[in-house]
Amino acid sequence: MKTIRASVFMLHVAFRLDVRRSLLVTLLTLIIALSLSMQPFWLKLLVDTSLDRDIVVAMLVGCMAAVAITISIFANWLETNVSQTLQEQTSAYMDEQMARLSLMVPGLVHHEHPDYLDNMILLREERMLIGQSLTAMIDALSLLVRSLVTGFLLISVSPFLILLFALGVVLGICSRKAESYRQLAFQSTAEPIRQSQHFFHTVISAHSCKELLIYGLGATFIHRHKLHRQTIDRIRFQGELQGLCFQILGWVLFAFGYMSALVFVIDQGVQGILTPGNVLMTIGLIAQINGYTQRGTRQFSHVLRTLNVVQRYLWFKDYAKAHMPVTTTYAQLPERLRSGIHLHNVTFRYSHMTTNALSDITLHLPAGSTIAIVGENGAGKTTLVKLLCRLYAPTQGIMTVDGTDLQSFELQAWRSSLSVSFQDFVRFELTARESVGVGDVPHIENMTILEQAMIRAGAQDLVPTLPQGWNTQFGKQWPDGTDLSGGQWQKIALGRAMVRQQPLLVFLDEPTAGLDADAEYMLFERYASLTKRVMQQNQGITILISHRFSTVRMADLIVVLQKGCVVETGNHDDLMTANGLYAQLYNIQAQAYR
Repeated sequence: MKTIRASVFMLHVAFRLDVRRSLLVTLLTLIIALSLSMQPFWLKLLVDTSLDRDIVVAMLVGCMAAVAITISIFANWLETNVSQTLQEQTSAYMDEQMARLSLMVPGLVHHEHPDYLDNMILLREERMLIGQSLTAMIDALSLLVRSLVTGFLLISVSPFLILLFALGVVLGICSRKAESYRQLAFQSTAEPIRQSQHFFHTVISAHSCKELLIYGLGATFIHRHKLHRQTIDRIRFQGELQGLCFQILGWVLFAFGYMSALVFVIDQGVQGILTPGNVLMTIGLIAQINGYTQRGTRQFSHVLRTLNVVQRYLWFKDYAKAHMPVTTTYAQLPERLRSGIHLHNVTFRYSHMTTNALSDITLHLPAGSTIAIVGENGAGKTTLVKLLCRLYAPTQGIMTVDGTDLQSFELQAWRSSLSVSFQDFVRFELTARESVGVGDVPHIENMTILEQAMIRAGAQDLVPTLPQGWNTQFGKQWPDGTDLSGGQWQKIALGRAMVRQQPLLVFLDEPTAGLDADAEYMLFERYASLTKRVMQQNQGITILISHRFSTVRMADLIVVLQKGCVVETGNHDDLMTANGLYAQLYNIQAQAYR
């Protein structure tokens, strides 16, 4: 059923993308198949008419054979070119669909499942075969047509010769078994492939190259990459070897039948039962069956392989649809916050972990406030932000916005009300304008908004220093591309987070880690002042994650996390008076600056 579904899907895709080319390729393939399979028949007619000294008929048959061969040559040339275009169209379309599907899954949980990662790495490894799947199926159809014509001509000589096709079926069964061993071996290499690619990309990455050179890790990582590749080769070789045993069995049986058929035909010719033309045609047909069998074996394996890749894509498609929200009626997203956001007994555990990242969080984030979340590394600060962004859903508990369940809002609508600057921000290799403007795509051309965003980010001095200002291309790998320092990239990321005009939530996760304490303080003070004015209308909330308490103290509310639990809340003065964990961490950091 899976194979049938994959075949129907690819036919649907190809004919929907370009019905004219698809029909043309099918028609040309059938013409080529009929022309090639009929060549032994033309040979028979030529020989028999020549021996009968019927010059007119012989010349007519010769002309018909020449026309058929010419048509097949032209059709083959045209089919090759049209098929290539169709393959490129299909490959581009399927790449686009894979990208869309990867964004359909609402959160990040699937990136933590080994089964998902294994299927995706196998799909990425062989996704180019998807574009060839229609051609592979049409080639299989061509082979079927040629086999039927050849079988009909063989039966016209002797029904005994049809047994060759039975042996061809046996060879096909052996080939299928051999391919199943190869596919099993291929699937078993998914994890070693991921590991080898990790070491390979780490070695060639400019981001990791500094530490590799300093610590002398290059040879170690290359060696580990080699070990994983050896594991992959060993597993695949074992699969190939197991498959080869079945392949050899099929070929031995077919070779026996092939030799028996030749002996039978030659004997019939010597006895005068078959005409010389029939003998030559039969030998040609038997040779064709041999070619069909060899080609069919390869083609059958190729079709199975391409359909296996399509099945992985369909698995991915089903997975994405299964994880899409089923709700069709969504709550109305407020334009202005009234009370704010409440977390009620929220607990969260990552799928690959055995302990909770957050435990029984009950918290009120007041509308219009600036909130700082502090705690030691691993306390759950960024996890809490990801829950509010709906990149994950709580394992237990509920989050509400003005009393409405956060999960009841349409996902994209909620995310469009957020502005985020993550600590591990993306370095988009676009132009400066685009790298900032993607923070709110509808305003990507509005230079006034972009310039204001950079001012709020304290990065208004960056763009004038770039070689071509806002039109500067980022990334050394592009023509006239410019690379930025870590601090400059951070300013771009922070500017991107400031583009949206009136977000309900602004998250700044270590937004100024590349700046010194004084610069961060001045930046956040200026930003807080500007934000309060901008967000007055909608009473939006700003959430800051920072390890620098000189900045944190300016927040209206400070939330202190420890081992995934809220241990303290309050403003700076209240928490210092309480002399708890916050006061302890603040004093430790303050002493370091004295």
